[in-house]
Amino acid sequence: MARSTRILVIVSIIAFGLFGLKSLAITSDVLSFLDPATPAWALSGGKKKEKKKKGGHEKPAKHDKASTPTAASAPESAKEYKEAAATPVCEGPSLAEQAGLSEQELNVYLTLGQRNRLLNKRERQIATREGLLKVTQQQIDERIAKLVSLKTDINGLLGTLDEKEEMQIQTLIKLYDTMKPKPAAKIFTGLDKSVLLRVASRIKSDNLAKIMAAMPSNKAAELTVALAASNRLPEMTKDLPGFSSGGQK
Repeated sequence: MARSTRILVIVSIIAFGLFGLKSLAITSDVLSFLDPATPAWALSGGKKKEKKKKGGHEKPAKHDKASTPTAASAPESAKEYKEAAATPVCEGPSLAEQAGLSEQELNVYLTLGQRNRLLNKRERQIATREGLLKVTQQQIDERIAKLVSLKTDINGLLGTLDEKEEMQIQTLIKLYDTMKPKPAAKIFTGLDKSVLLRVASRIKSDNLAKIMAAMPSNKAAELTVALAASNRLPEMTKDLPGFSSGGQK
């Protein structure tokens, strides 16, 4: 009898406990239904915090297993990422489609545009070089014009000098033609060779022969060679001392 009574008491206690747990579950479901934004675990956590505050001691909050993602949720996240990556992205029309061309036609136009830019760049470079060449050519032409003008001036001065010198030579020729042979021979002996040749080549042959006959034989010979080299050898060697028609004696 006592044994059966104990069993009945234990069964009653267990049934009462199950009834209490069921009541708590029903209460939690009702609260979550009334306030869907507040989960049941938050309500239970709030009750625990209130109890701790009443006790006067607050303990650090333990990490709630329900709030952290478990290992089972990781594959789901990876699966969702793969599905999102596999989902085709809606792209806009390409440049060729916008231009109403094919890809090959667009590439041809782009290549032609690039070549056109290169040709324009080379054309600008050539134009720059041509400009520099024109400037250089202009400078060269100006220098040539200055040199030609200078040459003309020099030739004019030389012509003036030649005229003056010619006048002087003419004066000397007239003077030696009127002089006696011996005084003229002395002057001929002291003259510069170039001046002597120019004067002697233009004096009358008879007068020159007389003057050379009065000159020393070596000076007369030098003058004869110079006149022969200048293609103006007067026929007066027979009158020179030491010369005859057959040659030197």
